Formats: sequence, structure tokens, C-alpha cells
Amino acid sequence: MISFDCIYVRYGELNTKGKNIVEFKKLLYQNIRHALREFDSLTYIFRRDHIFIELNGTDYEPVMEILKGVSGIYSFSLIIKSANQDLDYIKKTCFEALISEKKHDTYKIECKRNDKSYQPDSRGIIKEVASYIHHSDPSIKVDVHNPDVLLNILIGYGETLIYTNSILGAGGYPLGIGGKTMHMLSGGIDSPVAAYLMMKRGVKVECIHFASPPYTN
Repeated sequence: MISFDCIYVRYGELNTKGKNIVEFKKLLYQNIRHALREFDSLTYIFRRDHIFIELNGTDYEPVMEILKGVSGIYSFSLIIKSANQDLDYIKKTCFEALISEKKHDTYKIECKRNDKSYQPDSRGIIKEVASYIHHSDPSIKVDVHNPDVLLNILIGYGETLIYTNSILGAGGYPLGIGGKTMHMLSGGIDSPVAAYLMMKRGVKVECIHFASPPYTN
């Protein structure tokens, strides 16, 4: 059985920044490491438009649950990351990744080649993988409009990434990039929602609450 051994973190909105983009990405990287500080065995690979978090045997579920709340992350995926770029390996691993999903009656394949010298091309890889899946289990059907599983293949320079559906993160900017503010916290829902939305834009929030019983309830 396959083992998902890495988490692929995407920046999203941060990629629209200009000359200060390095500061945004550096702070996001620091925030992710701080949020996951309890997991000692994780290792991090910092790339231009994404971050790899290698699990090294760590249970992925608590790690991914924490990542959902880190502002600045657009989305992330649990992936299989390998230096093996043999097409037979890709076909077999894609099939195993597909059937590892609880619901996999239908699927769609998307493929991207960063390394354009790799052959076959993206369309050829999709045809080969789909043919292998069909012969391995004809009950699993292709659905390009509303699939149960979106199977992604990314061919890089000397590495292959295979992953299924992505999980949306909090989005926005990394916490701390927008400075710090004091925020009045009332007893209703509006003020904490406003605080959360400011935090998603990178503002650190310190909350103040005034309680005055018995004069108010």
C-alpha cells in the first residue's frame, strides 16, 4: 500500500505581491514552523511558489488540521513525492492513490509537466494512466465535470508529485505582515468575526473586553 509522505503547501494570493513578496513568504514559512513546532520530525523544503513539509513518519492528520488555520496558505495536499519518474511507477502509484480514497467511483486526471523534456507529454501521461486504471478496475469511471477524486500528476525536474483532492487553507496574508492592532471584543458574534477577518489580512490582534456587572447583564 502506498504511503503519503509529504504535504504540498501553496501560497495563492501571496504570488500577486511585488518586490516585497520575499518578506511575505518568509513570514509565512516562520508561521508554519511555529504552528507545527510540536512535531519534531518534520522537515521543510522552501520553494519559489510552494513549501514541502516532509512528514518523516509523523501522522499527517493533526498536521493538516493545524495548517487549516494558518493564514497565508491558499491550499495544501497530501502527496506522494518521489524521484522515480518511470511511467509504470506513475501509473501504479496513481491507481493506488485513487483507491485509497474512501469514495472513488469516479475520477478526473490533471497533469502538468514543469520539465517539458519528459515524454510522453501531459496528454499522453493522462491517457496511459487512465488506461491502466480502467484495466485495473473497470468499475471506476472518468467524470470530467464532477469527479469524486481529482487525481493530480506533476512532473518536475527529477521528481514526481502525485496527489488527490486539495484542501483549502485560511487564505489571506501571513499573520504579522500587517502590523498589530487593539480590538474591542463585545459579547456578540460580530466583533470576533471582524477580528478573524483582520487576522486573515495579516494583522495581529490584541482583544479588549469590558465587563460591568451588576450594571449590565
